Amino acid sequence: MPPSPALLAAVVSATLACLASVASGQSQAATDPVAFISLSIPGTGGTATNAISFKALGVLQPVSYQGSADTVNIQARTLTDTAATWNDNDFNGAQGAHYVEIIRPAGVTAPVPGEGTTYDIAATDKISKTLTLVQPLDATIVSGALFRIRKHWTIGMIFGANNSAGFLGSGSSSTADQIQIWNGTSFTLYFFQIDPSGDQSLGGTGWRAQTSNSADASTTVIYPDDGLVFRLLQDGPVNISLLGAVKTGPSSFPISAGFNILANVYSAPMTLTSSGLQTSGFSGAASPSESDQILLWNGTGYDTYFYQLAAPALGGTGWRSATDTYADAGSTAIPAGAAVVVRRVQGSPFNWIVPQHPAAL
Repeated sequence: MPPSPALLAAVVSATLACLASVASGQSQAATDPVAFISLSIPGTGGTATNAISFKALGVLQPVSYQGSADTVNIQARTLTDTAATWNDNDFNGAQGAHYVEIIRPAGVTAPVPGEGTTYDIAATDKISKTLTLVQPLDATIVSGALFRIRKHWTIGMIFGANNSAGFLGSGSSSTADQIQIWNGTSFTLYFFQIDPSGDQSLGGTGWRAQTSNSADASTTVIYPDDGLVFRLLQDGPVNISLLGAVKTGPSSFPISAGFNILANVYSAPMTLTSSGLQTSGFSGAASPSESDQILLWNGTGYDTYFYQLAAPALGGTGWRSATDTYADAGSTAIPAGAAVVVRRVQGSPFNWIVPQHPAAL
């Protein structure tokens, strides 16, 4: 099916904004390939009380600005681009939430410090030509680093501020379809509320988090690496086509102890072997209970995989399923538009460095 009107309008609007910024003299123009991602979100089929699925957006907003950080101040969390022509608060505040990604220069094949890491923008200053960031910068980033700025997707942009796309069933927190986003320790649940009172005495009509039936949640940011868990109560299925920019270059996602629910940010599938997990810090072991794990939702439960370290007689070394420690599972797919659970059992946090998929565009 075609992309939702709300999404298409958002992409067109962002693209025009990007072109306008380039025309006004902002630094290097950047054009990413554009792709459609089709998400099929299963409904109950009339045979269950709810249906769970793990999804990823798989496309990004267009590049709003690309430049060079002539000065990087790790302690102050700032990047300064002396060629910048942005205005105060262009990439924050009323203009909506934006983020910076550190990128590799064109034609360079070797990794560069901090590439693929992303940071929310807290302030945009016209006079000093400086961006102030929310998260601490990777300590390896040096002055001269190249960066891109993109606008974040939000719930309202994807599904319509008033649920105008109409994909998800509305109602109360117990009767509406849900979008669930992992916050590091638990899920935050979002839904489109219909206030039957007509006078907003029950919290009004609009996107809400389960934690507040009155606060507008339409501007809730969906980060590029956010895995989205849908819990549908309708018979379904729901089919959503997303139009956006293809993610290029490697990505860097923080993996913390315990459970992490992460998106395939690329518009192409990857495999366990090509994912880069095992070379990023994912810990293997002789058994799945001792190893870090990657869990793939199969519709009714999880298929568990791990990186086995064992003698050939005990199954050998490589990606394995928890149910078959001899068969090579490295070709197991993480589809475009899918999210996975990474369970960090051993060791300290690490950054998952994901190679670009496909390798060439």
